[in-house]
Amino acid sequence: MVWKSQGALGFPTQKTSNNLLEYQASLVVGASSENTRFVAGAHYYHMDPLLSKDRKVASAGIQDL
Repeated sequence: MVWKSQGALGFPTQKTSNNLLEYQASLVVGASSENTRFVAGAHYYHMDPLLSKDRKVASAGIQDL
């Protein structure tokens, strides 16, 4: 049996109103015999929303642009 897993966590480099975290996880498993092979995979991804008020260009007024 063979399996591989991977995970990652990302975080902002600048302060935002929320934590703006990013999560990723993936898993691949497989097994084989003389007559059969089986492989399955799964992936999970989640990123907190990036609010427009947290982006400098989106929250700038007409004079600032």
